[in-house]
Amino acid sequence: MLKLLAEHRRPVLIALRVVLFVGTAIGLYWALKPVPPASSVHFRDKVEHFICFYLLTATALAAYPKARAVILVLVLAVFGAAIEGLQALPVIGRDAEFLDWVADIAGVLTALLPALALPPVRRALEP
Repeated sequence: MLKLLAEHRRPVLIALRVVLFVGTAIGLYWALKPVPPASSVHFRDKVEHFICFYLLTATALAAYPKARAVILVLVLAVFGAAIEGLQALPVIGRDAEFLDWVADIAGVLTALLPALALPPVRRALEP
């Protein structure tokens, strides 16, 4: 399978980058869309943050195999913080929570750890 991925690396990377862009846009939309008061359970909200950032990180790692992991972590951490900053704006009508950002970071780190443990897979996707 890795050989197949290596042979078709460029189209695979392009597809993964499109998926990452669309996923990021969807995540941003869901984070900023108006929510009726008390519509979500507090714990479920943290799980949603975790899953969103886990998936974004996993996709980013696959889409940018040469990227340094620390850069991806920083970019996604800033993205999560930016979402919370935007949610704090009265015009958005959402509540910013520090624990949402913590859940974002937990999702990033959880996705990152296996990727760091599997460098042969990342190397197989490199040119």
